[in-house]
Amino acid sequence: MSPNTTKELVQFIDYEIRTESLIEDSKEIALMTFPEWKRENLVFYQLTEGITNKLVECRNVAEKKKILIRLYGKKSEYIIDREKEIFNTVHLAKQNLAEKIYSRFPNGIVYGFSEGHTLPSSELGKKPLSELVPVQLARWHRAEIPSPKIASLFLTLRKWFHQLPESYEDKIDELEVISQKINSPVTFCHNDLLSGNVLLDNSQEPNKVTFIDYEYGSYNYRGYDIANHFNEYAGFECDYSRYPTEEYQREWLAHYLAAYNGDKSTGNIKEEEIDSMIYEVSMFALASNIYWGLWALIQSTLSDLEFDYLSYAKLRFDRYYSVKQEACRSESRGL
Repeated sequence: MSPNTTKELVQFIDYEIRTESLIEDSKEIALMTFPEWKRENLVFYQLTEGITNKLVECRNVAEKKKILIRLYGKKSEYIIDREKEIFNTVHLAKQNLAEKIYSRFPNGIVYGFSEGHTLPSSELGKKPLSELVPVQLARWHRAEIPSPKIASLFLTLRKWFHQLPESYEDKIDELEVISQKINSPVTFCHNDLLSGNVLLDNSQEPNKVTFIDYEYGSYNYRGYDIANHFNEYAGFECDYSRYPTEEYQREWLAHYLAAYNGDKSTGNIKEEEIDSMIYEVSMFALASNIYWGLWALIQSTLSDLEFDYLSYAKLRFDRYYSVKQEACRSESRGL
């Protein structure tokens, strides 16, 4: 089954949510999704996190059940393949890597609520996240989704730069040549692992993390997914003083490789493996900055959310240029 047949996978409700009546329309969507629910038992809250979509939490106080209702961002379909997102999420849920989608409607979805809380980007580099995230990401990278195992990175970048007046083709070509030399494994990737998409549940022992929001999920280069996560330590303010040191990366990658290989200890991981991944990640960090720089430029023309996309784009492109020289020196040395 392909991503184009998602109506067969998820209940479809022919009802659109309007931004100006977000809560009221969300009530109708919830009741159409769960017709056995009673209106008087439902409580709704608009959540504020996120810079693409609008999100509403619905609590059924009688059944002690929570769901989320997401209204897609204005014109976000120009950037995000919603059919593919639903298809991927359905199959991730079967592997306990995502919450179930209960219904879809023309401009959004209804899905399960994940327990836990997000932490600021400044906490990504600290325990317990620094040990839990690589283990969970290794689980993602072992997931099997029934779609072509083709890396999405450069296909997406080439689609995006055609939507912009300025050409970035030379930068994309250069990065693609470098990526082909690295030979990073193609795995199923989250592709947007910022702090707001990592939920920490420390209400139980051991603590656990869950990844949320799979809009950009696809088969992609393993090194890109990890590099993108490291870039997100800087947060939306792009404070790259928080970018992980090589020492930190080595420890993080040891946890990742051990989990990916099914080992409980990092003691079996060879230093040469980590050396190779350090290089792999440093190269894909460049691509991550170009990716989100282009994304922000496009969003600046489409989104109605209050976020300074143009300033963010400039910060990501500035970072690309600031680290490119050192990364290219490493590439020429084959480190």
